[in-house]
Amino acid sequence: MKCELKKHHRLVTKQFTFDYSAEEILERLRRETWHDKGNENRPRKQLHRIRDPYLQQMLDYAHSSDVIAPAVKMLYETNAEHHPNPMDWKWLDDPADMYGCLRSFCNFFWDAPGYDNTMHLDPIAIPYTGMVYLTPDTDPRQGTRFYNFRGGDINQPLEKVFDVPVQFGAGWIQANTYYSWHEGGNFTDSENRYSIIYTIYFDLTPNLKRRKEYVRAVKRNMK
Repeated sequence: MKCELKKHHRLVTKQFTFDYSAEEILERLRRETWHDKGNENRPRKQLHRIRDPYLQQMLDYAHSSDVIAPAVKMLYETNAEHHPNPMDWKWLDDPADMYGCLRSFCNFFWDAPGYDNTMHLDPIAIPYTGMVYLTPDTDPRQGTRFYNFRGGDINQPLEKVFDVPVQFGAGWIQANTYYSWHEGGNFTDSENRYSIIYTIYFDLTPNLKRRKEYVRAVKRNMK
């Protein structure tokens, strides 16, 4: 299992390579017990308890320091290039200090046709969010679209800037700022959308251990 990270506009994109085929992983997901998370207008389910050991390994790796730490470092770099005001994304001067203030959570989600996560910003206490597509095809109707104010001016209308191509194991992570408007869903007629959703939130009790963990993880990623 491995993950390749790349800068993409204000995002960092991810491409996971798993130890099993897409068909095998999807079959394992279908065998799990899913619980309602959404409502009739936003038909979504999630897992409360994962029985399959390999699915649990996927989640553990997806939000491990080997993935999150270098992603935070790259987000500091790409947002410096694409945001007009550094204070909109640079909560702390040093990405290692930032990583030391973070905790991450991720889970598997199942979105039925018709699921619509309309254009939004994420809660202010969540500095980073993201997802990994686990869909068997490349249908853009199951993807996410990203917006910005025209010319970077918050007094101007929002306009679509880019999207991230949908394919199995691909995904994205972005910093949550005034400019990070996005929307997505499952607008197909019959195909369920499986994914991993990230919530990376603040822990206001940073510690030296986490900072050292960041340094080690970034060095591993650079090899």
